[in-house]
Amino acid sequence: MQLTKIQSNFIYRHGIDVAKVFDATGLSKTEYGELMKEGGYVLAVGVTRCRKGNHSLRTRAGHCAICNPASIAFQSRQEISGDLYVLYSSSKRLVKVGVAGDAEERVVSANKQSYGNVDDWKLKFTVKVNNAGQAEKIIHDALAKFKKPRQFIKDGQYVLAQEIFSCSIKHAIAAIKIRLE
Repeated sequence: MQLTKIQSNFIYRHGIDVAKVFDATGLSKTEYGELMKEGGYVLAVGVTRCRKGNHSLRTRAGHCAICNPASIAFQSRQEISGDLYVLYSSSKRLVKVGVAGDAEERVVSANKQSYGNVDDWKLKFTVKVNNAGQAEKIIHDALAKFKKPRQFIKDGQYVLAQEIFSCSIKHAIAAIKIRLE
């Protein structure tokens, strides 16, 4: 497998082991995505070039890693273990469900940044999970009809908080227990 200078620099800058780069030459996105997942690969070369920047370094999902490096973090987050948590705001009567390495630290940071324009989040439930990102998606899908996105300012820019739901704490915890425990 031959890497271009741009690919090598990107991989080095993001601390990715070259052994985690898959040669997907001649394979479809579905084919290389499955093989990469099975083998624990992070990036693929030998793929179609992206339209935006003509790059040829993609994630398992087929996203251009150079144009969207956050896709690497998102992909990695799917497979790590962590705390699946439920936070509650009594002033807004809202629930936040998410994953973090440490739920106690997350509640502090959520309040500090006023996540969703809320600053009275309290930790109500937490459980350790494997495949944290996948577990989070399962619960978010289960609570989809209660989703209540809220805009807030983060780092000087408006951001849409996507992990907020208008349901009871009991309902959110029950969704977790039914699907994950």
